[in-house]
Amino acid sequence: MNLTICREQKVRTAQQDRSGSACHKDNPKGLEMSENYLRLPHVKAITGLSRSTIYAMMEAGTFPRSYKLGKRSVGWRKTEIDEHNSRLPRNV
Repeated sequence: MNLTICREQKVRTAQQDRSGSACHKDNPKGLEMSENYLRLPHVKAITGLSRSTIYAMMEAGTFPRSYKLGKRSVGWRKTEIDEHNSRLPRNV
């Protein structure tokens, strides 16, 4: 994923990320360099869940929501996926 990042902006809240306010024409969502967004194949690999399970869990509120990255693309914040995985019980 190749995103142009606006370095002038400070850390943004989740609501601001979804608002679409732009600081640069190539970065319409104003995504920050400090945030890593994962696409669906990577989220599936990390969690071991299928696409339909991920979206069903999002609907139920038990999985982090996705963020719109472009017209036809979404991603999940790596920090939120890591936090979700850390809350899961570990089988020892």
